[in-house]
Amino acid sequence: MAAVQVHVLQQTLKRLEKAFVSMWEQKHGFPRFKKAGTMRSFVFPQLGVNPVQNQAVKLPKIGLVKFHQSRPIPDGATIKQARIVRRVSGWYVMLALQWDVSVPTLMPHGEGIGIDVGLTNFLATSNGLLVKRQRFFKDAERKLKLLQQRVCRKKLGSNNWRKAQKKVAKLHEYIANSRKDWHRKLSHQICQNVGMIFVEDLNLIGLSRAMLGKHCLDASWGQFFTIKRAKLFEIWRVLSEGKCS
Repeated sequence: MAAVQVHVLQQTLKRLEKAFVSMWEQKHGFPRFKKAGTMRSFVFPQLGVNPVQNQAVKLPKIGLVKFHQSRPIPDGATIKQARIVRRVSGWYVMLALQWDVSVPTLMPHGEGIGIDVGLTNFLATSNGLLVKRQRFFKDAERKLKLLQQRVCRKKLGSNNWRKAQKKVAKLHEYIANSRKDWHRKLSHQICQNVGMIFVEDLNLIGLSRAMLGKHCLDASWGQFFTIKRAKLFEIWRVLSEGKCS
């Protein structure tokens, strides 16, 4: 049996320590024993020199593993660690980079717009744009209910039970990917030719626990705000480098 890198095994202890600290400081519940298979990711905190070579990443104790590189590694960036994530669609590797860049403090400039979010309409802007909310989870809820009923009719732990569970997980991943893709496209549309964007300060956690919490989670305003902020920074970086046509 092949050995496992010691730093990978230490991640379990770090997660246990984090659970106890969260219980003491953030009033979380007492840490519970987890079922087999619930730990869907592990971290290699230390990698060798030039771990990514020819569409493959070199992992300690494992060797070269081929992967599809979604984006190039910036010049001057150093790969510090790799997290291996298991999802229903396959295995993914998330590379953490150390990159010495200076992020200046941006002063307000350019045209500014205000955004108001809601449930009937996803958002309304001060310049007249009105976007209807897409109901990703609501549209798939009936199919999801049917698949979950099939899981309940299977024998727990059997192969048919695992196949039915995989179908439920695939549908959940499809819903999440569709929502994120729509958020990215909408963010790109709003951030074009805009210098400043103002959004209301919402208590997203409180809204998710309210009577309309399911619809608030389906709208996922927090994810949209995060993607929008990243899109604005990306546009600013392209403009500063003079690569905008």
